[in-house]
Amino acid sequence: MLATEPGAMHLRTLQTINDLSSDQSNTTIWMMPIEIMDAMKGYSTMIGKK
Repeated sequence: MLATEPGAMHLRTLQTINDLSSDQSNTTIWMMPIEIMDAMKGYSTMIGKK
């Protein structure tokens, strides 16, 4: 459902980061630009076609 809207995944990611930041645990968040995730998806699609 989120995939049908262009900015939905980005907003969900920001909401998740906000939820994690309010937690008092020692959680480490590694940020990765969404473009890298898109490139990895394209690469896996390309590999799957071979």
